[in-house]
Amino acid sequence: MNRNVVLAGRFLVLGLLSLFILPACGGGTGSGSSNTGLLWNSNGGVGTGGSPSPGGTLWENPNSGLGGGTIGAIIPSSDDITYSMPTVYIAGNNHPLSTSTSATTITQAENLLMQALNAYRSQQLGGGGLGGLGGLGGGNIGTVPQNTFLIGNDGLTRNARANAKHVSVFHPGPIGLSNPEGDAANSGGVAPAGRLAKTKITTTGVQELVVSGQGYSDYNAAASYFIANYGQAIADTKWTHIGAGYWTGGSEQYYWSVVLATGVKP
Repeated sequence: MNRNVVLAGRFLVLGLLSLFILPACGGGTGSGSSNTGLLWNSNGGVGTGGSPSPGGTLWENPNSGLGGGTIGAIIPSSDDITYSMPTVYIAGNNHPLSTSTSATTITQAENLLMQALNAYRSQQLGGGGLGGLGGLGGGNIGTVPQNTFLIGNDGLTRNARANAKHVSVFHPGPIGLSNPEGDAANSGGVAPAGRLAKTKITTTGVQELVVSGQGYSDYNAAASYFIANYGQAIADTKWTHIGAGYWTGGSEQYYWSVVLATGVKP
């Protein structure tokens, strides 16, 4: 008899405890996830704190496809000047005339191309190696043109880069000396004539070299092409400055532009 009373008392206590404990595990009576009792949920949620801002999503399911940026936005860049900004040359036309980028895959390729062309120029003008200095006892040691090495110019580079990006993004087909808007580097198009003038760059002389295609995936291939086809122009002592632009994507995959100039301002 006493044993039965004790057992009944124990069951009563256990029953009372379950009334307090089970709702806590189930998440209460408010509306909640269907995964009741789970410690982790595969769906991103909204919290009340954390980064980037209160109430923002604190975590995204890596399998959701969210949070990874825009698909295809491989090259970070800023079109500082377009055909409609900050000066309207062609209303509603956002095609680039001057482009900046933080992408090292772009800037390194451009710099290496300029170095390769400068190395060729130096060699042609007698500034490369001991042989170019006349050798020991040669009499005119170090007598080479003052502008043996072309000076890299950021404005020319951003202009050349914009030309490569322009064709890659907006116009299927190979890059040319004149773009579909009618602008060459220093002539054509709506006033003021040429892409350089539209980016407030003036020169007393300019020549642009371009190439595009799947066969020009690195600076060595581009440099070989330019040297083979425009070696005399690259070594011409009338040029003092250089800018090189590179972009990837589009129908041709790889686009290169080199601007040789003199009397560059600014």
